[in-house]
Amino acid sequence: IKFRPRFAFYCDGEGVNLKDAVGRIATRMVTPYPPGIPILVPGQIVSKEIVSALQTYNEYGVEIHGLHENQIKVMTEKEEKELPSEIFVQTKLSGKLKASLVASDQKLRYKKVEGGIKISVPQKIRASLAKQEAVAIKLVN
Repeated sequence: IKFRPRFAFYCDGEGVNLKDAVGRIATRMVTPYPPGIPILVPGQIVSKEIVSALQTYNEYGVEIHGLHENQIKVMTEKEEKELPSEIFVQTKLSGKLKASLVASDQKLRYKKVEGGIKISVPQKIRASLAKQEAVAIKLVN
């Protein structure tokens, strides 16, 4: 797993052919059914072994949730570069928002996405996030 599943799941991503997905980061679960156990989860690097297994399942006519017209959804290259610098905040707040760090009242840039906002994280607090330390962010309408 390269990124936390939650972060990868909320990326816009792009559909790529299964054979071209090796080395890319999945944004959705890919689950052969039966048995119904995910072979890929969001944030996981797609390996050649996973692609081979999915191709075999496909050849045998196994239903594969998350594989559509032989394509899976992966992060775009831009998202892979930007994800470490963004966090997703689920919110029902609408209209114009103000996002800032609670500790310093430093204003943060953000963009609205489905279900919430993505906040750009300044370089100096990325280390705290990488260590999974808490960072308080204030959202105000």
